[in-house]
Amino acid sequence: MDFSDRTFADFFSEELRVDIDDPKYFQGGGSKGRRLRAFLQIEQEPLAARGLRKLWEYRDAINGPASSTDEKPDIRTTGSLTWFMRWTAKAVSVGRSQKARRPLLSIPLNRRWRN
Repeated sequence: MDFSDRTFADFFSEELRVDIDDPKYFQGGGSKGRRLRAFLQIEQEPLAARGLRKLWEYRDAINGPASSTDEKPDIRTTGSLTWFMRWTAKAVSVGRSQKARRPLLSIPLNRRWRN
């Protein structure tokens, strides 16, 4: 994505009402990627899922939907995207009705997504 440090902070502030420049998100460094990972580890599932969904919507607004940028969509990617969109929608809606939620990332950060 094309975020500068300022626009990254603005995005989180405007879309999620989160101060991504708060020191608690600087675990392991201050890069945008590390702050995003810390956000996903620290925040409860509904907020983290909403953040991922908003980032994906921003990506689509800039690049167009994933299927339109790929000449030949990979079924694994398409299936993962469908799962991701359903999961984030469910996590956000469940979070609205339940108070206690667990952090989204409870797995090591170096682990890859698998189908």
